[in-house]
Amino acid sequence: LLKLQENAFGEYESYKLAEGDSEVRFVRLAIVKNKPRVLQTKGDQLETLKRLRECGPKSEIEGHLDVKDLAKQCKDRIRIVYGQPGAGKTTAMKHICQQVALSQIKSDFALILFFPLRDESVSKCTDLPSLLEYYGEGSSEDIPMATKMLEEGKGRDTLLIFDGADEARELLQQKGSDSVLLKLLEGKLLPEASIILSSRPGVCPELQENANQFYEVQGFDKQAVKAYVKEFFKDDPGSAERMLQTISDRPDLEGGAYIPMNLFIFCSTFKANQYSLPATITECYQGHVSDLCFRECEKDGRDVYIDPTLSELPEDLQDLLQRLGELAF
Repeated sequence: LLKLQENAFGEYESYKLAEGDSEVRFVRLAIVKNKPRVLQTKGDQLETLKRLRECGPKSEIEGHLDVKDLAKQCKDRIRIVYGQPGAGKTTAMKHICQQVALSQIKSDFALILFFPLRDESVSKCTDLPSLLEYYGEGSSEDIPMATKMLEEGKGRDTLLIFDGADEARELLQQKGSDSVLLKLLEGKLLPEASIILSSRPGVCPELQENANQFYEVQGFDKQAVKAYVKEFFKDDPGSAERMLQTISDRPDLEGGAYIPMNLFIFCSTFKANQYSLPATITECYQGHVSDLCFRECEKDGRDVYIDPTLSELPEDLQDLLQRLGELAF
């Protein structure tokens, strides 16, 4: 187990979360009072629209907790952390692992293992040894020995974090399958291990059978938006104030600014566009993609003009973006 932890901690320490650290400091994690409903009513939809306008909480909550509190044991063996795309779920999960590895926060667990479900080497696992192979660099004896120790201890004092349950939704719908994830959730494997699953909201109904405690990654409130923008432009306070005024004057931007990824894109586009923003959010996204393409070409030593509207692109970039679009949908 020590070798397994050494390999895992080595990976956690290598996570590049410089920007993510800022996001985690400002993101709120809410304790949800009631489980997320299977179907959205008209009232839910109106509440969502209100949230977009006011950057306020969407769910009825019992309070908030710090992200680092997830590194502590609690009465609920399985905890679900959910939120909108770009709200900071993956960053928060990696942040916990990195902070424990760097001894910057204390954990009640002897072993914490992070597994991304979007990785097929994780999602297609059918037994514990194949799952542990994700951190299995070392001698051929490490995995069997670690498996034996975990199984003998029933997973006691172990935290398993599975990131992106929405990436493996079909596994959750296949009751009785040989998926190692289902075996862990049903307590057939390591019944005393603690589990945290992160997901987008749409998958929460499938998780209600196995979990009672849900937390919503709420992103930023208005104060956090202000703090993040000032952090982003810390070397240019005047630009921070102009950016905040632009957000305040644009309801379309203000509604999306509570999502950390959106706010990062807005700030990046504002800076790249000579401290102004395009007329629409779509143009903000296009401009950001254009800037990313330009920087990638620059890294490759290619002197290529990238149209901000993406209407004219080199053939290889056009093909790549087309394929990414097909993958996304």
